[in-house]
Amino acid sequence: AVKKIDQATAKGILHKNTAARSKSNLVKRLNATA
Repeated sequence: AVKKIDQATAKGILHKNTAARSKSNLVKRLNATA
């Protein structure tokens, strides 16, 4: 999932800040489930 976000950012679809926020949210959610 994080890789997809990185790819979208590289293509300029997502803003860097948006990507960073989505990533931290994903990581938080993964840690909460784990």
